[in-house]
Amino acid sequence: ICVAGSRTVSDQDVTLVASGCPEDVPGLFYFGPNQLPNGPVFGDGFRCVAVPGSQRIYPFATAGPANGNPAGTAVRPLNFAAPYAAGVLPGASLNFQFWYRDNAAMLSGFNLTDGATVLFQ
Repeated sequence: ICVAGSRTVSDQDVTLVASGCPEDVPGLFYFGPNQLPNGPVFGDGFRCVAVPGSQRIYPFATAGPANGNPAGTAVRPLNFAAPYAAGVLPGASLNFQFWYRDNAAMLSGFNLTDGATVLFQ
């Protein structure tokens, strides 16, 4: 996962990009203030963002051409006016991750990207 755009909150220009996902699968970006550096196994991946205090970023994203993105890539601009964005303030250090369906996964049918941390200004 990567975070594109300005880290300055007043610019309201942040886009989350998750690549390397299976093509045309639904997923959900989420974030929180607490990181899990050696996160527990969750599905077929590792959770990087602690659940208490985490926020889901709706609507769901699709990894692939369904949204006009490259195959296996999900993109979601942050909507700073949405209720989930109340914690996106100058000085906040937030951790982002993408959860997605993975029908080819060996165990659970879902997986996670790596995490990304953003220090907002």
